[in-house]
Amino acid sequence: MKRKIALTVCILALAVCMSCVFVGCDIFTFINGQNNEAFNDFYFTTSGEKYIITGLKSTSVQEVSIPEGVVGIGDNAFKQNSQIATVTLKEGVAYIGAHAFEGCSRMTSINIPSTITSIGESAFKYCNGLTSLTLGANVVTIGAEAFANCQGLTTLTIPSKVTRLSAGTFYSCTSMVTVSLPAGVVYIGEEVFAYCTALQTINFGGTMAQWNAIEKVSGWKDEVTSFNVVCSDGVIESYMVY
Repeated sequence: MKRKIALTVCILALAVCMSCVFVGCDIFTFINGQNNEAFNDFYFTTSGEKYIITGLKSTSVQEVSIPEGVVGIGDNAFKQNSQIATVTLKEGVAYIGAHAFEGCSRMTSINIPSTITSIGESAFKYCNGLTSLTLGANVVTIGAEAFANCQGLTTLTIPSKVTRLSAGTFYSCTSMVTVSLPAGVVYIGEEVFAYCTALQTINFGGTMAQWNAIEKVSGWKDEVTSFNVVCSDGVIESYMVY
């Protein structure tokens, strides 16, 4: 009995000592036995040495720089954060989750590194501060309404590996004047360009025959009066809504 009591006391003492070791350390920044200060401003999840950002601890941060070692921006990570003005993503980030930056209305710039292959649905919806955006060359998938209601966005080039534009990709981008699409696009979903009332030109990397062969869902260009489609072998002028 005395041995059991002594053992219990030792275990409790050890627990107290261990708790003292971690005093002042943020549980979210204690990684693999080291306090990584680069993550002090973020909430995140980990898998080995790979990190996924899930949010900011402060709502007053205006300039966000994602640390090295991050492979993804999680769903809803920065949603409705109206203070963010600029975001810098490091090489190595592979995806941007659904609604990740939705409603970041003051965000004026974000770089999309070449390592990103996927942009989730509504990822940049209502990011009205964006006037231009450059997507990395290795983006393959772009989710529905990814850039919907980005009413400051004037131009965008879709990378060559993208073959499908999901529903509402550019819905109500009312300042959008020019969009460039690669030759490999085979599908344009519902309301992709609906209410893009300023649209003047779609630059298409393929031929006129390829453009005409694209599957276009009904309503893909609702409320757009006319625009030109510039193809590799000619121009389809005043592409009328019908």
